[in-house]
Amino acid sequence: MKANELCPPPHMEAADLEGKEKTFTIKSSGFEEVGAEKETCGVITFEEFPRGMVVNRTKLKAIRAMHGDETDDWVGKQITLFPSTTPYKGRTVPCMMVKEETPANQ
Repeated sequence: MKANELCPPPHMEAADLEGKEKTFTIKSSGFEEVGAEKETCGVITFEEFPRGMVVNRTKLKAIRAMHGDETDDWVGKQITLFPSTTPYKGRTVPCMMVKEETPANQ
């Protein structure tokens, strides 16, 4: 059993990629309250995964470049996520990035 299964996070995170890139089909997009601060953030859900992915500006920019500005048109489109790292509050932390090319089967 994976450690996250004992206490799953509310949203998708880098560990869910299991160290490799994975392609997901967009199911929906919308807003949810995120984190202890209950900040309203954009979240995308996928057909292949039970928890949504919080969208930041970097992810949004990559998805818009591939699938356009209208989020309703993203439904059924695919994106590929890959594990990476990013600086955050003075340390390097795991993150997920959007591969900036449309998956081959689209």
